[in-house]
Amino acid sequence: MIIAKLTLVPIIILGLSLAGKRWGGFVSGILSGLPVIAGPITLFLALEQGQGFATASANSTLLGILALSSFCFIYGLCARKYGWLFSLTISWICYFIIAILTSQLSLPPLLSMLLVTLLIAIFLKLTPTITHNTITLSITKNELIVRMLAAMLLVMTITKFANSLGPTYSGTFAAFPVAASVLAVFTHATHSGAQAALLLRGVTIGLLSLSSFYCSLVLLTNTLGFYSAFLASLLLVLCLQFSIYYFLIRRKM
Repeated sequence: MIIAKLTLVPIIILGLSLAGKRWGGFVSGILSGLPVIAGPITLFLALEQGQGFATASANSTLLGILALSSFCFIYGLCARKYGWLFSLTISWICYFIIAILTSQLSLPPLLSMLLVTLLIAIFLKLTPTITHNTITLSITKNELIVRMLAAMLLVMTITKFANSLGPTYSGTFAAFPVAASVLAVFTHATHSGAQAALLLRGVTIGLLSLSSFYCSLVLLTNTLGFYSAFLASLLLVLCLQFSIYYFLIRRKM
């Protein structure tokens, strides 16, 4: 299990980083909507803490996407005028405030999904339009190492202290913007705030698929069992991401 935690998520982050290098930050952002970090955390919680614990945490992760989408929106706005440190600090503060507030909520998954969808739609509407381009992003070895270590650290921390955190906070902080933060900061520092904002717009769009994954997981668990529901939800999110890629990238919308 330790080996899986140390290798699975970092390898996935490596793949996302290489995708951004090949096809640009917008594509990398959309692909970040896949359950690349939160998904493995939920799976590890099921294996170590039980399926009931994991299902409860999944419902909290769904609400936690409200905080994650807020992070993307705030950072994208700040990045147009300020440096990466100020943008990251303000967006993290916003994330933690909303994460703590949402952790106090207990909503049915469909209602949570509705709230997440509405908030994402509002953020996309309020975000200034940025022309999509396929500029390739240079990635240094040090940046790759930071990305992979940050993701691994979150997985290890949440699964290590799951008993103390409980399913609610374990689930909520599974949606912590590890990949989004690292990708945004390095893109901001090495390219521009506009490119960081474009990447985070892609992340925000991708969160529609991530929220669908967790909504489906919670709804299907009672019928199919946790692991079958996990696989079915993963298939759903892959189909959604393919659709998003087709309409937004192929048609350049």
